[in-house]
Amino acid sequence: MSKTLLIVDDEKSFLESLKDGLLSYSEKLTVLTAGSGKEALEVLSSSRVDLVVTDLKMPVMDGFQLLAHMTKYYLTIPVLVMTAFATPEIEKKLQKLGTSQFLEKPLEFRVFVDRVFEELAAGSKGFLHGISLATFLQLVEMEAKTYTLCIKSTDKVGYLHIRDGQLVDAETENFRGLKAAYQIVVWDETEIEIENICRVKENKINISLTNLLLEACRQNDETERDEQIVSASDDDQTGFSPDAAEMLESKLEPIGEPESSKQVDDDQSESPEYPIETVKQKSEPIGVPENSKHIDSSIIDEHIKPLIEFDGLVGLNIRSSIGQKYLTYQVEKLDIEMDLVGSHALNVMIHAKHAAKRMQLGENHLIHIQTEHDSFGHILIRKIFEDNSDFHEIIILILLLNKTANLGLAKLRANAFANRIKNLL
Repeated sequence: MSKTLLIVDDEKSFLESLKDGLLSYSEKLTVLTAGSGKEALEVLSSSRVDLVVTDLKMPVMDGFQLLAHMTKYYLTIPVLVMTAFATPEIEKKLQKLGTSQFLEKPLEFRVFVDRVFEELAAGSKGFLHGISLATFLQLVEMEAKTYTLCIKSTDKVGYLHIRDGQLVDAETENFRGLKAAYQIVVWDETEIEIENICRVKENKINISLTNLLLEACRQNDETERDEQIVSASDDDQTGFSPDAAEMLESKLEPIGEPESSKQVDDDQSESPEYPIETVKQKSEPIGVPENSKHIDSSIIDEHIKPLIEFDGLVGLNIRSSIGQKYLTYQVEKLDIEMDLVGSHALNVMIHAKHAAKRMQLGENHLIHIQTEHDSFGHILIRKIFEDNSDFHEIIILILLLNKTANLGLAKLRANAFANRIKNLL
């Protein structure tokens, strides 16, 4: 049965030469071409394609955007990327990672044909695979791209902040910095979304993407090996000693990395570094019932920084349904009172809770409201704590965001903040 190959490159003469060279394989291979990522998506949506070979630098929609789209909608189609390795050292590291999804430019036609048929043969045996996250990140590093990457895997979401091919920060709902990066890069069956900007100004990670991938693979292999030891130990009914558990936990930390790459988690920072003078109100609760859940201001100070630093934040408010006002912050003076926004947001959360219960939708933790206000375009309301006793107290976080804010990242940071505060109550 004939297979279909799609070649994507903006050099028309190059495409034509490859197509002409493959004419002798016409009984086995149908060749389609596209001059950009956008044209490639049109072909993919209208034709059955068994393999994609793509360049990276193209107009309209480049190769990176095409690959990211394929991780979401065409995950089972294998991909070969045409690129020039920056140095022999990088090529050696990629080979050590087991990466085989590259074709080095300038192409040797015989090598090109062999690789195409190798990939097609693998697909016919049930080994179809699209571009992996590791491969994608190596390409980003080699091409010195600047991106904010949203990585999704089943029920997990993480962000990688990359400037000029260098990873400067990473975050998941539970971690930020190097620990988050190590987790994200070993997730399975990932979808990649690209934003062509990096809003993180301070480098919180000082390790190359290639070295990060190598170390993450090593840690993951060791963890899997230790899990097999634990499983065998359980089968022998000998148990798993506390010392062994402590050793396994320690392996979640990077070993032997450069001193400059060691990170301090945000939740361990010594003091808040946001501009206190712009905080309009920060008060301790007065005259509230004794059994209310009081959040100490030092706890908020310790964990608020990722929200204060968020690019797109207009204002925030943390308050309780029984009158406690923990923090009001705004980037610039608004024509609407934050306390008024906070009061209405509490009502929205309470009514949404009752509506969700009537519709049998389960718990409602986060509400997003899109507005037409001149100063902000979005309101996020995130529940931090709820006491379901007769006393019934709700503590919420309200974020006002501008119209161009990255909503996915804002929700992730709001969730991370709420979960950390709730765990400390």
